[in-house]
Amino acid sequence: MGTFILAVLVFVASVGVSHKAKNLDADLPDAVISGSKAFMKDLIIVIKSLIPAKKVSPEGEAAVAELPKDDSVEKPAE
Repeated sequence: MGTFILAVLVFVASVGVSHKAKNLDADLPDAVISGSKAFMKDLIIVIKSLIPAKKVSPEGEAAVAELPKDDSVEKPAE
């Protein structure tokens, strides 16, 4: 647990320092918060782009709805 907390602190500090370097007029606590928010937004965009979106055409939905429901299970002939 201590390693996780240390990793989070190092991450937040590095993001804050890099954001502070880009925005010289911001103070460090605001830079840490703004940098972390910007990083999380970018991370969400990357994760969403990696997950393939399901594309369902209206024709496909209609075809699935029209299929007869057959609950009987056929046994293969031996």
